[in-house]
Amino acid sequence: MSELEGDGARQKQELERLKAELASDDPNAIAAARAFATTAHELEQFDHACALRKRVWEALERSLGEEHPDTLAAMSAYGDSLYETGEVEETRALEEHIVDLRTRLHGAEHPETLAAMYGLGNTLYGLKDYEAARTLQQATLELRTRVLGPEHPDTLCAATTLSYTCLLYTSDAADDLLCV
Repeated sequence: MSELEGDGARQKQELERLKAELASDDPNAIAAARAFATTAHELEQFDHACALRKRVWEALERSLGEEHPDTLAAMSAYGDSLYETGEVEETRALEEHIVDLRTRLHGAEHPETLAAMYGLGNTLYGLKDYEAARTLQQATLELRTRVLGPEHPDTLCAATTLSYTCLLYTSDAADDLLCV
């Protein structure tokens, strides 16, 4: 067995151990599982990342509650991996829930709320719901411009995303849409 294969086997054993410990909500196991999930996502092992991120989110929700910042971050990370597995409708429902939670907890102009809105807009685009994506992307751009300023990297990213949506939106309603 090569050294790389041995490392892979050890990683699988560690992952199985972490999964078992996640059930006990051990903070160290949660932190390690979060790191494993991030690595899996970065390596484009989205199914593994998704499964582990869901367990991390559930463990944090049990131990800290749904509204805790760490739980919300884990929920968002799970949504990122879920989207990559092709479960876009499920991602949409999760992201709508995250936007609702963040809006209620922080207000519509909080940077975390704006980030959640941006993610939902991209998911709507992935679902080919271009009009809803454009509407949300426009609102996100307007809020980011007001809150963060017109030169902030997040504002510029929102402007680029909206422009891309407008360029590719090809339905009969395209001429009726206000795209900046």
